[in-house]
Amino acid sequence: MKTALKQGLILCLFLLLLCAIPFAAAAEGSCPHGADVWVWKNAKAVSCMEDGNTAGWFCPTCNRFVNDSGAFNDAAVIKAPGSHDWSAWTDAGNGKHTRKCNRATCTATESVAHVWDAGSVTKEAKCNAAGEKLFKCTVCTATKTEEIPKPAHDYVETTFPPTCTEQGYVKHTCANCGDNYKDHFVNANGHKFSEWTVTKEGNCTTGTTYTRTCSDCSTTETKSDAAPGHQYVDTVIEPKCETAGKTTHVCSVCGDTYDTDVKKPLGHHIVVDAEEAATCQKTGLTQGKHCDRVFKDGSACGKIFVEQKIVPKKDHTIVTITPIAATCQNEGRTEGSSCSECGTVFAESEVIPKVSHNYIETII
Repeated sequence: MKTALKQGLILCLFLLLLCAIPFAAAAEGSCPHGADVWVWKNAKAVSCMEDGNTAGWFCPTCNRFVNDSGAFNDAAVIKAPGSHDWSAWTDAGNGKHTRKCNRATCTATESVAHVWDAGSVTKEAKCNAAGEKLFKCTVCTATKTEEIPKPAHDYVETTFPPTCTEQGYVKHTCANCGDNYKDHFVNANGHKFSEWTVTKEGNCTTGTTYTRTCSDCSTTETKSDAAPGHQYVDTVIEPKCETAGKTTHVCSVCGDTYDTDVKKPLGHHIVVDAEEAATCQKTGLTQGKHCDRVFKDGSACGKIFVEQKIVPKKDHTIVTITPIAATCQNEGRTEGSSCSECGTVFAESEVIPKVSHNYIETII
């Protein structure tokens, strides 16, 4: 009950206040239309070209803000600056440049076509390549390039006469860029060769080489005969004790050689050379060894494996003949000497004749 009474009192006071506001406002430059025509406007940010406002009551008839008492509240209006705070122009990439307002509450933009300067040549046009010209926008940093058409070639003609192997022709060369083309072709003359001459004699494996030369251009041509091949003479070599046997084929023209039918060496046939005793008449020999193999060609090996050495002669065995005096009964002999082994006489023992009787006379 108390709560309802309290709420009723508050409502009455509010209504009395609303009735009092128009009269007070009218008396102090206030809105005469009353709170029943006011509208509430939320706060609105100011932009470059449009006013803003703080939140508050607004009379659409007076077209002004009012406060709670009905007095006009022109301070609620935030005046627009009336102009944009433009940024620098930037290239938009579509043949235009753009700029926008720097104020956060403004979204205004402008887009205008580029204003190009007279341009500058960045690449000279030549006969073989177009040039380029660079244009810059006088407002922003945009650039563009345009092609400068190629000029015509300035050809100079040079005549090249035909040679033995090459066509003759007229060559047209551009004096500026070097571009060229050829026309007015004439067939090559062909070579004028001399007779073939021998420049290198052949052999069994290489044919003879011939050369001829063109009198106009000194070009040479070379040809060779087929090689005749070797003319071999065969020699059969029989094997010996230490050397192999083989058939040797030697070319009678160039001396080239090769062997076939190779046979192993025969090896030595060793025999013992008997020892010979030395005497007072001749020297002796020690025992030796040699190869006694005789080959088909009649030659012999004869290689000595143990050499026989000479044994010196022995001394004579001297026997002395005792002298015998001759008598009237027997002959005598002189002294002599000889070798009892070989019979060599060193001193001849001569016979002494008998002596005559030496008679003694006895008278009987």
